[in-house]
Amino acid sequence: NDSALRQQAARALALLATEDARTPLLRALTHPDAVVRARGAEGLGRTPPPAEVPALCLALEDPDFHVRARA
Repeated sequence: NDSALRQQAARALALLATEDARTPLLRALTHPDAVVRARGAEGLGRTPPPAEVPALCLALEDPDFHVRARA
């Protein structure tokens, strides 16, 4: 299913944590699936700062605990 695929893609991007992964990881923060959002937050936390700090601050307010924990 689409969510499972996006979860795996976000996980792979989170592990890469490169400049090229930045845009898809930012998009992942707004996905309906909490696991995808959490992986996006995790990956952005690993990318070079500080451009994603505002997006990660928003992820700290996510209703899902796993997203907040990874932000």
